[in-house]
Amino acid sequence: MINFFLYCVLACITTSLCFAQLENKSDPRIDSLKRLLQKDNDTSRVSTLNELCRLHARNDLKLAFQCAEEALVLAKNNKFKKGEAQSLTALGSLNLMTNDLDEAFEYHVEALKIHEDINDKKGIGVSLSNIGTIYQQKSNFSAAMETLLKALKIREEIKDEQGILTTLNSFGAMYMRQADEKSHDKTIYYKAIEYFEKALVLARKLGKRQNEAILRNNIGSIYEQTNEYEKAIEYYLKAVKIREAINDDFQLTSSFHSLGDVYLKMDSIKIAFDYYKKGLIMGEKTQNRLVLAQCYYGLAKIYEKRKEYEPCLQNAEEGLAISYNVENKRGIIDIKNLLARVYALKGDFAHAYKLKDEAVSLKDSVFNAENSKILTNAHAAADKERANAEKERKEKEQQVKNVRQATSNYLGLGVIVFIAGVAFLLFRGQQREKKYSTEIALEKEQSDKLLRNILPDEVADELKTQGKAKARHYGMASVLFTDFQGFTARTATMTPEQVIEELNACFSEFDRIIDKHNLEKIKTIGDAYMCAGGLPVPNTTNPADIIRAGLEIQAYMRQYKEECIARGEAYFQCRLGINTGEVVAGVVGTKKFAYDIWGDTVNTASRAESGGIVDMVNITEATYLLVKDVFECEYRGEIEAKGKGKIGMYLVLGEKKS
Repeated sequence: MINFFLYCVLACITTSLCFAQLENKSDPRIDSLKRLLQKDNDTSRVSTLNELCRLHARNDLKLAFQCAEEALVLAKNNKFKKGEAQSLTALGSLNLMTNDLDEAFEYHVEALKIHEDINDKKGIGVSLSNIGTIYQQKSNFSAAMETLLKALKIREEIKDEQGILTTLNSFGAMYMRQADEKSHDKTIYYKAIEYFEKALVLARKLGKRQNEAILRNNIGSIYEQTNEYEKAIEYYLKAVKIREAINDDFQLTSSFHSLGDVYLKMDSIKIAFDYYKKGLIMGEKTQNRLVLAQCYYGLAKIYEKRKEYEPCLQNAEEGLAISYNVENKRGIIDIKNLLARVYALKGDFAHAYKLKDEAVSLKDSVFNAENSKILTNAHAAADKERANAEKERKEKEQQVKNVRQATSNYLGLGVIVFIAGVAFLLFRGQQREKKYSTEIALEKEQSDKLLRNILPDEVADELKTQGKAKARHYGMASVLFTDFQGFTARTATMTPEQVIEELNACFSEFDRIIDKHNLEKIKTIGDAYMCAGGLPVPNTTNPADIIRAGLEIQAYMRQYKEECIARGEAYFQCRLGINTGEVVAGVVGTKKFAYDIWGDTVNTASRAESGGIVDMVNITEATYLLVKDVFECEYRGEIEAKGKGKIGMYLVLGEKKS
């Protein structure tokens, strides 16, 4: 909920556009402005296009972008600096709405430069406020504070009360986000309320009813987060009253949803149900699809509580379809988790596990995308610091030249004083360079950790130095697959969360074992686990390494089985298959890196697993021929393998005594 209200803050107050509320796309102002476009001169057309951008922003972002981009081109062609800055601000605000923070930052910084060049103090305040908002969205709170203070100072100097209102609201939003990230710290939440209350006083003084409603909604959401539900309801209802009075139906949808959420937390199911229904009706009317999906999700949660699973599934599916449509990944994750719980309660564990797995995978992709952006930013910061250090070095060289020139032209005490001064500058430069070097090293360490958490060290090094990683052929690699037998029976009495927790416990132990034996984890697929040896650094010991890991995994699974029996619980049993041969390995993907392997060797290893015996290590003849002098093995004969025909297989009984 906090994120949605922050969205309202950003879209309606913080940006210079202050995007207007529209009930539908047939706003008569749009038609009027389109007619003006036919008559306006070029500079007036820029203002008209930016106004059209403002009106389209609520319901048609594509059209809004087109208007702002056209306005920018027109302003540049006519050297209309103020219009150019307005267009850049509009584009920055639109990118902020679509959560493209880096793009938004660039537009607002460019707008700030123009505002400074033409000494437009009001524009400078707008740009600084928007840049501060982006910093807080990136959780760079110190930079946000510094930038917002500059904006507030300028706006107070020129007595821009609307701007002061915007900046106070931005401070509140910053503290809200900071509290969210610090385990819902009440002290910081109350700091946010202080700023929202200051902004509220000013909004009422200026008669800014729309802003007043947003501020009341934000304060209500804070009280909801701090579990002060009665206060939350008080502020939400005041926001509803204002929005009804000014016919702000679009945001009224979010107020109804907020009230539904807080009453649901209070177990006032009937009242919550009524507010979600109101949200659905208003959401359909205004096409506020983000909140519409959240209202469907709220109704699904109520039906889940009532154990009315069919309407629960219907509402959840409606919400899921809309969440996909508006690309709300967080909403998709929440709804898939709910669906997984309900299908588990209905006894459809296969469907439940599939949905839970999809939710976990999507959550993982969101996490990796965020880490990827952190990684990119870390590299960019390191590059910038290196450039600064190089600049400092060149400046020092020039200073040394100046000293030499000075000593050849001047004598006496004056020369000594001059040299002493330059020496001080050189010392200060060395101190700065030392600081830069330390910061660069820290940035490099952070980015290295992120990259190495995703890829093998050798592949990560290649990616960093070459910008890409080549696919490689390995003449001898060993591949291990595991799969759990009895998985359905074991999970029949478990919630999806418990299933994931159980799998995580097993797979974490597998990770520890393969790391010990110099193997590379490739991936997990549902309840299957895959790793390989002999890559990315080739070696000749991988057949023996991977069998030792397999024996240790099965020993762990036998211990796990005994513990489950002692507790009177069902348990997993593990089939494990190994094959050795040629593979190709490399990095796939551009948005979410993944190290993977391909080839017939991989397929055969999978067949060795499916043809294996629980609690045993099953290997193919190809692997057996490489380890027969090291391990005691029992020939099983030729086993039929799907798609492969008959394959000679062996069970590994243990290492031979030397």
